[in-house]
Amino acid sequence: MAKVNDKFLRFDQLAGADGYRVYYQQDGPIDQATSPNVDIGNVFEDISIHGILGDVDGNFEIGVVAYDDQGNEGDLAIIVTDYPFDFVPPGTVTGGEIYSAS
Repeated sequence: MAKVNDKFLRFDQLAGADGYRVYYQQDGPIDQATSPNVDIGNVFEDISIHGILGDVDGNFEIGVVAYDDQGNEGDLAIIVTDYPFDFVPPGTVTGGEIYSAS
């Protein structure tokens, strides 16, 4: 299994929020109506970006919204814009062998 060097997200907890959604968009601004998002529950630190984006390589905008118990979302807080993420590891080494030097 390949290993990637993850990045993590954290932000200030908002009193009265029932949870948070992380929105993201590659190569462009986030649109809350159409951009992908992940509901992260009531977590506000140590959030794995690789866990949200998966194996990607490119520039992303990432934002967070708080929501209440009715699903109403607050304003989008943009965390980063045009940030380069590279979670694609190189390929597998081939042609290896053990040999004796003589």
